[in-house]
Amino acid sequence: MTSRQFIVLLVCVAIFALGQFHRASGSVFTPILMDSFGISAATVAGLVSAMFFATIAVQVPFGSALDRIGPRKVLAVCMGLVAGARPFLLARLLTKQR
Repeated sequence: MTSRQFIVLLVCVAIFALGQFHRASGSVFTPILMDSFGISAATVAGLVSAMFFATIAVQVPFGSALDRIGPRKVLAVCMGLVAGARPFLLARLLTKQR
């Protein structure tokens, strides 16, 4: 196995581990969400389910986009969307009462 193949293998293992983390994270943050927002366990379960359904819903469109326009452009658009969401994440931190 060459070093390049080993690096690709490590990246794939890291992505798989991240996916497993996301699957298990629902059970970890359930008590926090229930306390912070005053919602029931059923509501949190619905939110976690919505996350999985959203993932399923974008599989085919993203796969088609990857095939048609290529991974670099698709990833660039995705990174732009994530960067565009950053102000919303920072707004909570900047407006927090001290």
